[in-house]
Amino acid sequence: MVIIIFMITYTRNGTTIPALGLGTFDLIDDCANIVNESLAVGYRHIDAAAMYGNEELVGTGVKDSTVPRDHIFLTTKLNTYGKYFSSEGWYDFPFFNSNIVPEVEASLTKLQTDYVDLLLIHWPMFETTVFDVLEPLYKLKAQGKVRQVGLSNFNSALLKELDIGRDDIFCNQVEHSPYVHQHTLHDTMKELGIIPTAYCPMYRGEVANDSVLRHIASTHNKTPTQIALRWLVQRGWCAIPKASNIKRLEENISIFDFELSDSDIVQINMIKERSRLCPNTSDYEFD
Repeated sequence: MVIIIFMITYTRNGTTIPALGLGTFDLIDDCANIVNESLAVGYRHIDAAAMYGNEELVGTGVKDSTVPRDHIFLTTKLNTYGKYFSSEGWYDFPFFNSNIVPEVEASLTKLQTDYVDLLLIHWPMFETTVFDVLEPLYKLKAQGKVRQVGLSNFNSALLKELDIGRDDIFCNQVEHSPYVHQHTLHDTMKELGIIPTAYCPMYRGEVANDSVLRHIASTHNKTPTQIALRWLVQRGWCAIPKASNIKRLEENISIFDFELSDSDIVQINMIKERSRLCPNTSDYEFD
């Protein structure tokens, strides 16, 4: 049963993305079923990556769903990091510019789709330059295999360097939660019109025990997790929390029937920052 009537969305370059999606990192054993269940309860945004080692399972979950493919916003990421995740752990896979098109084609095959709605450059780590990586991605976009091109883990300085082709950059996906502020990067993306997307939005579940979030949650009859996600989307961010069961899927998506006050948002903005959960694998520091 679909439990949502209205979903906040953002539009850039003629493409609309739902504000809330399902993150699939570390989903292996039950990934296809979770993806399928997420679509059944109202999700229309699924975030995958070659690096996660589960694109086949994500593709199966999408294909087996009763939701038409053109109603689903499907993201995957080009792995410039040189590592992949699997049920056995991490393994190395060297990245070269010559791998770009074959890697994207492989992702499409695994995902069982002719196109992805969004392809991200996963980390700012290149054999040469970001422009050399973007060129074949824009060609894939012209061919209809990629609807939009975006970035992941790019800092403010790198975003401002992208004078050529910046208008074609759809979004930038970074770690962001009440514990990882990204205030400077938030302002930069807003200035450039790039849609911000937050991974690890619940700081791997730790927001559930935060005293500030728990207090605000009590005033809205919501959970601290729902408060954290609502804080993100109300400030113009997409959020892609992972969920591993139907209860969490339903909890995470039930954030569109209330609003935080300005005071609520200020209180959350002032929560003490912590270290990033995902180590920076590139030479570029945030913000």
